[in-house]
Amino acid sequence: MASEAQLLHELEHLTLLPYDAPKFQFEDTTPEKENMHTSKCNATITPISLCPPTPPPEIQLEYEVSTSPKLQHFSKKFNVWTTLNDTEVGQVRARYIDRARLKRLKPKSMSKSLQELNDGDSDALAFTQQLFNDNGTLQANHMMYPWGKELNKGTVLILSYLMVEKEFRRQGIARILFNAVIKKAKNAKGGLQFMFVRPGAIPSDLDDAILDSMSSEEQVDVARRVYDNAVRFYRSFGFRRVGYSKWFCLAMDPMHLSHQITPIDDRNPPK
Repeated sequence: MASEAQLLHELEHLTLLPYDAPKFQFEDTTPEKENMHTSKCNATITPISLCPPTPPPEIQLEYEVSTSPKLQHFSKKFNVWTTLNDTEVGQVRARYIDRARLKRLKPKSMSKSLQELNDGDSDALAFTQQLFNDNGTLQANHMMYPWGKELNKGTVLILSYLMVEKEFRRQGIARILFNAVIKKAKNAKGGLQFMFVRPGAIPSDLDDAILDSMSSEEQVDVARRVYDNAVRFYRSFGFRRVGYSKWFCLAMDPMHLSHQITPIDDRNPPK
């Protein structure tokens, strides 16, 4: 049986916990070259605020933008890495969808049009199937305050992966990645209105020896705590739950009603 101290130590480092981190400005150090397949560029980080946690000043960003011939007119993948002394310390992956262009190109069924996303990008496909009707409108059972018909239109960014190596966590690196992928999406032709995430954790973060020593009840408890930590983390960025679903949304409009809801007041599913 694992001790309580061991469990707490592992849980503390399993997912990134919320904090107030500094904002950053991004300066491209090489010209960005984009095409319909893949593009890369490098960037450096200039801290604007000295509020802790302060990331290592040597942190750099690398970008990759990719698409495919079938999706190129309405969807892209954004990958962003942080490196320190040529070592990768964090990564974020997200799928960008311009729903207005998608509806013009394929007006009959949004979900069927996005079947191509089932190429390993399961979060993006699940996003369309779990939240939206075939015509691209939000399912009625998810239309609860503060979310409404505004989610029926606009460009979206679906966060599918966010990871920072254990030894570099709690240094503001996750927020660097988060801000960088949002900036990339905002610079796309359609801009960015909403960002979505389905919180989770990386199971491999938890030591196998610790897991093997747990009872089934302990493993269930760990899974619950891991999920709660992940939800708390994304709420710290401004994400709020959509209805009673497992999906959370961040509105880019600072005047959106969701920004009036504190993390502690955000909706939780009934028990």
